[in-house]
Order: sequence, then C-alpha cells, then structure tokens
Amino acid sequence: MWTTAQPATAQHSADIAVVGASIAGIAAALALREAGRSVVLIDRQAAPGWECGWTFALDAGGHQDPAWQRLAAAWSAAGALDQGRIAGAVAEVACTGLLADAGVAVLGYQTPVAVERDRAGALSAVLVAGKSGFARVAAGRWIDASEDGELARLLDPALAPAAAPASRILIAWQRETWADNGLDLGRIDGAGALRWQPGRWANERQLVLDLPGDGAGFRRWWLPMLDRLRDALGGELAAAQASHASWLPLPLWAEARPPRGALLHGNLCLAV
Repeated sequence: MWTTAQPATAQHSADIAVVGASIAGIAAALALREAGRSVVLIDRQAAPGWECGWTFALDAGGHQDPAWQRLAAAWSAAGALDQGRIAGAVAEVACTGLLADAGVAVLGYQTPVAVERDRAGALSAVLVAGKSGFARVAAGRWIDASEDGELARLLDPALAPAAAPASRILIAWQRETWADNGLDLGRIDGAGALRWQPGRWANERQLVLDLPGDGAGFRRWWLPMLDRLRDALGGELAAAQASHASWLPLPLWAEARPPRGALLHGNLCLAV
C-alpha cells in the first residue's frame, strides 16, 4: 500500500493499463482494444509516439508486424510518412487520433509515483501525480512501455534501467532553396559524427549529431553544432531559419534488446 499526504482526487479503472505512450505502448494499447479489452494509457509527457514527435527523427524504419503496419498506414494517410521519412509532429497528431478512435483512455501529464499490491503481492493499482493532484488507476494487468522501465522500477527499485549505447539529436532548418543536398561535417570532440542532410520537406535541411550513451545533457552540444554549420555554409544561413529541434534524444540501439515480455510480479510485462 502507499501512503501520501493527499488522497487520490480521481479514480480510473481498466482491464489493462499501459505506462508509456511510446510506439510500443501505442501498439499494445491498440491491439488490446481490438481484442475487446478496456485500456488506460498513462504517460508523463502526453506525447504519443514521442520517438517521432519529440525527437523529430527522420527515418521511420519498418516492420511486418500488423501493429506497425497500422501505425504506418495512419501516418501515410495523415501526410506524415512518405518514402520512409516521417514528419514527427504530424505523426504525433495521427497517433493521438488513433488512440481516440480506438477508445483508449489516455491520462497525459501523469507520473506514476507509488504502487498498490493485492494480498497475493500482484500489482493492483498505481498512484499517479499530475498538475491537478493525485489519481488512482486500477487494472487487472499492466504493461510497462516506458523507455526506462518506469513502472517496473517502482515495484522493484533495485532494477537498473537499460541504457542506450548511443543517441541522436537534430536541428531543422528551413530555406526557400538550398545549394546542396548534404554534407559530412566531421566529428565533434566528445560527441560523434555531425552531418547536414535533407529533411522531410524539399525546403528543409537537418543538422544531425550522434552522441555516445543516452544523450544526457544533450543541449550543451547545440552551440558547437551551430558553429560547425556556420563555418561550413557561411552566408547561406543568412536566409535560413531554425524551425525546430529535438526535445528529447532518440535512443539508438545497436540491435534489438532482449525480449522483455515475460511477466514480472505476476501481472506486469515490459514492452519495447
């Protein structure tokens, strides 16, 4: 059981609760709704498909899994996906629409802070905190689709979150026309390879930097990136505008992580 100075101000319940509105979390929620289960999706950032909408990663990749194909079709229909390149903000809107159409209850800007177990020790409810106070979410089964095992670590604080071996950030620029389609800008000491590449739109270019590890403190690299770009392009930047940049680094996994679908604590599984 939890203890808190304030009682839960709202109550939510579902057959299955998913923590983390990642691509994996969205896919799980949609598949469960298709199977007739009631689903609540909890996300601390309220950013469905954050790998697209908050990192602004360009390359969508692909997979034959029906859940991925469903997302890709929705992105294409919304104009977010074309020839393997994705417009992150449009993809986020499409994900939001998919969840709403499927009847998934979404609790945004809510952070799990405590857990409640039943007499058998299985997870029965989670206390989440948001701007309006605390809320209690009860479910029979749970899926942790967060990047760092947010819910699993509440159950077992000794669990160490998986750390990506590398990550990627970018700054997008807009200009009526560009003189080139891409440049290799070398490496930045302490970081990694820097490149200048076409973006999702014809008038867009992206300044992309690969970083070691999970990209903690990534904003300190903005100025070195811009200095290198200015040296390479010179006056061409005078008629350009920086339109958006990564809000979060994109984790880069060298290979698929070990399957995390095994049940933990009886009724919790991890999804990536």
